[in-house]
Amino acid sequence: MIPNAPTDNLYKFVTVLGVALMIFCAWSSTEVVKRVDEANVDQIIREIRDGVDQAAAEVDAATLKEHASIPRDQLTAEQNTLINEALERTVERLGVLVKNMKDDLRPTMRLQQSKSELLMYRIGAGLGAVIAAIGIAAWYFLHQRYQDAILRRQFATSSQAAIVEAERVHIAPVDHLNTR
Repeated sequence: MIPNAPTDNLYKFVTVLGVALMIFCAWSSTEVVKRVDEANVDQIIREIRDGVDQAAAEVDAATLKEHASIPRDQLTAEQNTLINEALERTVERLGVLVKNMKDDLRPTMRLQQSKSELLMYRIGAGLGAVIAAIGIAAWYFLHQRYQDAILRRQFATSSQAAIVEAERVHIAPVDHLNTR
């Protein structure tokens, strides 16, 4: 069994995992933002369509009100045709309105679901950032500082050993900075 497990790789793995989670959530959230934008555009189109339908319904209602005061037997053929067409359009519009109400519910539900997904991905990206920060901090504070200290001691020891060896052999150490 290894007396000191190589925790260096564990910290790096945690960091990479956090970064991967951030990247995945950022990419996925862009896809969800596109769906939310499309749903918002569809909602605007539905509102415009409903406004046009409402305006047409008001025109038909005005036509019906205009001719409502005239007794039915005194209406001309043209007035009867106008009234019948207005009634037919009103009935058609009611059928379309019922169908549109059913169809409008699905995009609204998808929009709400997409907003929930977007929130989840944003939380995931934040969590990934926290995990990456923990991994980096753990790697630096729990591992790398000690490795740097060991390397400094080894360098100092090897430098001292080289100086002692040079003195033993009677070779003056070369000062690379002050050579003329």
